[in-house]
Amino acid sequence: MSDDRVVINLADFRVSKAGPRHFGSPPPCKHAALIYAPAERLITCSDCQREVSGFDAFMVLMSQFERVRMDAEHRLHIAQEAEKATVGRRAAKVFDKAWSGHELAVCCPHCRVGLLPEDILGRASQRSADLERARRARAAAKEPSK
Repeated sequence: MSDDRVVINLADFRVSKAGPRHFGSPPPCKHAALIYAPAERLITCSDCQREVSGFDAFMVLMSQFERVRMDAEHRLHIAQEAEKATVGRRAAKVFDKAWSGHELAVCCPHCRVGLLPEDILGRASQRSADLERARRARAAAKEPSK
């Protein structure tokens, strides 16, 4: 029986592709450490020691600015959520302090009627916070400016 297998040697075969190479070589520089020389009107990267175009340098600055802006918005959102969460607790502390000796009643800031603990515990004394905010916005819109 004869062996008809064909062996192809690919050892000398090479394929090259133009463009950035990432496998086996360091990733391309992000130009995070820019140095500018106003007298020569040059911008260079201290990491890769190459000259950087004005547009590329601008894009580096804008990406950093965008990252800082997003971080600030995120921190503001966290602070606003924390403030919303503590408003109810702070109000409860005010009520607890006023009612601790049962000598004083907390007054409604709008109608100045005294509120007692039993007024707050009943289900009938509750209202949707969204509906109340909408009612207050309508009332403020109807009020003439002073």
